[in-house]
Amino acid sequence: MKIRDSLTTLYYARQFGFCVVPIKIVKALRNILLAAEFEIESPLIAWEALREYTSGLADFSDYLIGYKNKNSGCIFTVTLDKKAGETKNSVLI
Repeated sequence: MKIRDSLTTLYYARQFGFCVVPIKIVKALRNILLAAEFEIESPLIAWEALREYTSGLADFSDYLIGYKNKNSGCIFTVTLDKKAGETKNSVLI
């Protein structure tokens, strides 16, 4: 099973759909990244995004998108989200 943007979807479903506390989201994402049953697109990027999420203020998806864009050659990611704009890969407009 390939997981592409499903990590972002899972994050939002867990956080907003089920009102799960962030530590449980981190644990769930960590378990998915470690599971042999899943083939993660750009696993190193997903891990880096998870590390930033655990210590930062922005959403997991903001970090994931920022790192994916940087890996694709973008200098930065433009955002309207104040918290995402404070991440090292994003700029608030």
